[in-house]
Formats: sequence, C-alpha cells, structure tokens
Amino acid sequence: MLSATEPLLALMQLSDSALPVGGYSHSWGLETWVQEGVIIDAVSTEKAINTLLTQSIATQDGIACGCANRLGATGQIESLSLLNQYLTASKWSKETCQASVRMGSRLLKLATETDFVTDLRGLTESPVADQTASLADLHHSVVFGWLAACAGVSEVAAISAYLQNSTGSLISACVRLIPLGHTDGQKIVVKLRPLIAQLTEQAAGRSIDGISSFAPLHEYASFAHESLYSRLFQS
Repeated sequence: MLSATEPLLALMQLSDSALPVGGYSHSWGLETWVQEGVIIDAVSTEKAINTLLTQSIATQDGIACGCANRLGATGQIESLSLLNQYLTASKWSKETCQASVRMGSRLLKLATETDFVTDLRGLTESPVADQTASLADLHHSVVFGWLAACAGVSEVAAISAYLQNSTGSLISACVRLIPLGHTDGQKIVVKLRPLIAQLTEQAAGRSIDGISSFAPLHEYASFAHESLYSRLFQS
C-alpha cells in the first residue's frame, strides 16, 4: 500500500527536468523564433511561452494528460489508443509530433526498466496482446498521465506537473538560445504559475473531443525549423 508521500515523490521524479527522456534536445519551435528575432529577451520569452501554454500545450497535451490519468486510474487500456490518435491528429508539424512520440517511448521504457510503479495496468513497452497492439507510439503526455495515475497521482496534480515541466523545458531552451539568465528564467516560472494553475483547472475533466490547438505562428515556426540553416535542437 502506498504511503501518503509516495505519489508526491513519484510525481516529482516524473516531472524532473533531468529525467533522461530527450526533452533537453527539443526547443519545440522556439529556435526558429529566436533566429527570426521574435524571442530576444526575458519579456519576449515569457510572452511566447504564455501563448504556447494557452493556445497549444494546455489544450493539447494538458487535456491528453488528464484523460490518460483518468484512464490509468481505472485501467482502461483499450481507450488509450483513441486518445493517442486524437493527439497525433492535433500535432501538424512532423518534428513536433515525432519528438512527442519519442519522448513518450523513452518515458515508458524508463518506467519499465526502473520499476517506476509496481503495476503499469496493462501498459507495456513492447505490447503483444491484441488490445494493446496499437499502443507502440504513445505521446509523452499520454504516458505521463497514465504513469501518474499508476503512482496514485490525481488528475489535477498530473496536469499541473506536466504543464510546469513543459514550461521549464521551454525556458531551458531559451536559456541556451538567447541566452537567458537562469535567474530570469526562474522569474518567468514564478510569473506563469497563476496561468498554469488556471489552465490546469480548465483542462481537468475535459474529454478527448476537447483536444485542440490554435497557434498558427507557432506551427509555422515548427515547420520552418526543419529547414533552418543551423540548429542546436531536434525540434
């Protein structure tokens, strides 16, 4: 039986920026904006991340994370494939979609190899059963939400941690690209905290039909990243 503290510890590990799932290698299109002069300092960094959280990340992966958490809490492995398909359909950029799937695969592999939870509730790294045969390419937010549920983490806690982790990843990219000072980066995290709390409440309880994104300038940046002359990041 889990103690009251274990779910919190598991969530802290799951959302740790040092978790080796590949997040450090991706800028999620921000590298394009830096090269084009859209992001040049702390103010423009905060504005860009605010936009992405509101228009894309929370409404796509935030909702998906919450849905996966509810499915994981009840072990509804058969519904996970449809959720994953909805999320794939909402990610138009090839690089962004591939990055999300690769991170999901690495997270699931890591969870399996480290015995992150005692019971994955039917989710396996290499599915063989008929009902899980289509679950080979799960997105990061889907695996995140499911694993959080297996660890006893609530939906609201899982979504907020995912959004916080996404924010930290974007800031980390800007620290290396602009460059942005680490203290300035932490100031942005603090300023965005109320927004993350608000977006978490909005995403919690939503169904897969609510997954959407409207950030056309970011989608352009993600597509343009594929052909940048020089790149530090994979996306």
